[in-house]
Amino acid sequence: MPKHNIMFMLISLIHLHCVSHRQPQSPHLVIQLEKTGCRGFCPVYKLSIYSDRTVHFEGIAHTGVTEANLQLDEKAYQMLLDSFKEERFVQLDSAYVKPVADFPFTYLSFSEESGTTLKKVSVRGNGPEEFERLVYLTEKIAYEQKWLSNKDTSVDSIREIIVELVPGSAPEELVSHFAEDNLIFIKKITPNQPYFLFSVTSEHPDDLLELIRKDHLVKSAQWNHKLKKRSN
Repeated sequence: MPKHNIMFMLISLIHLHCVSHRQPQSPHLVIQLEKTGCRGFCPVYKLSIYSDRTVHFEGIAHTGVTEANLQLDEKAYQMLLDSFKEERFVQLDSAYVKPVADFPFTYLSFSEESGTTLKKVSVRGNGPEEFERLVYLTEKIAYEQKWLSNKDTSVDSIREIIVELVPGSAPEELVSHFAEDNLIFIKKITPNQPYFLFSVTSEHPDDLLELIRKDHLVKSAQWNHKLKKRSN
């Protein structure tokens, strides 16, 4: 057998040996949401989402469970990643901290698919709208699974509203009118029509819906019935 053929076979065997002993890459952390405590009943927890779509929840205080796991489907996982990219999370400042006593800290982290960098943003008080939207979308997983539930923050208090705004109105304007009710702009639903999706946290959601309907920026508003609540 010619020498060059023998050399080629040796190189091929070495390559195959290296490939066969190469360890599969472990899933890396992609998204992590952490909330600290307060003097009241603020839920304290850590929710982590990994590149293999695994969700791990660690409940520390005032949560429905102490530990739980979930496998996100591919579509839900990809939509969450796209939201972080669309909101330009990596361009936010690293900290938005207000000197307010007894306010919990919220930490939100995000890593690109490669896992090479991890951007972490710390907020005490109200953060930027982009930050609040992403916290809502991430935390929604825990509420839907009943991992988070207590008398102050139950899944029943979180609702989504479809709002048709008066032409020329901006969703940020409506948010400013109902900031105390934790109205959060999520996304525009239709590209050519002024229909927008918001979330709201309220102990009296139907009363709040009526107030939103009466706002001069609003043509119509209704609950988003696609957000299904699970019964206990």
